[in-house]
Amino acid sequence: MTQWELPEYPASEITPRPRDQFLRDQAIAGTPEQCIEQIAALAREPGTGHFCCVFNGNGVLDAETALRGTTLFAREVLPVCARVSRTESEPAERT
Repeated sequence: MTQWELPEYPASEITPRPRDQFLRDQAIAGTPEQCIEQIAALAREPGTGHFCCVFNGNGVLDAETALRGTTLFAREVLPVCARVSRTESEPAERT
């Protein structure tokens, strides 16, 4: 198995995480400012080079809601994240 291949698990062996635990451990969510802070913290972690964005909650959110989140992220968060350095202790200032 390569680093990009994931083992297959039957759905019966996968235990859903409680919402609070998922949001704390795996999700980047909140206001644009909160998302910027969370992404900046992630960028400072050793070994973090990329992350994947899923705006529809893997099918949980409808297309219109997902598009609003994607648009807000592109307009408010992404430009700031492009300037966040892995070595900074604080995220870049919003302009």
